[in-house]
Amino acid sequence: MTAISKRKRGATIGFSTTFVDEDGAAYTPPSATLRLVYRVSGVLTTATPAMTMAGATASYAWDSSVADADYVYWFVTTGGTSKAADQGEFLLVANAANPAP
Repeated sequence: MTAISKRKRGATIGFSTTFVDEDGAAYTPPSATLRLVYRVSGVLTTATPAMTMAGATASYAWDSSVADADYVYWFVTTGGTSKAADQGEFLLVANAANPAP
């Protein structure tokens, strides 16, 4: 079993995905979008920001202070006709001294 990673609520969390084709060579899509699912005041919320492209690597910096301490799920997909994807999850943690949004 793999332990889920933990991140501190309020931190800027970086997302970065490098795309490769079926042969392992770098693939540069025309665009990439990050889909984030998290809770705000107990309500499930979805954000879909565009990612910044640098060659085959897409990146985005997310300010986690908008979210509750809870699980955050993410998914990256590319634009264009050849689709590529990456996904994951992490636990956003806070203690009593880290105030809720």
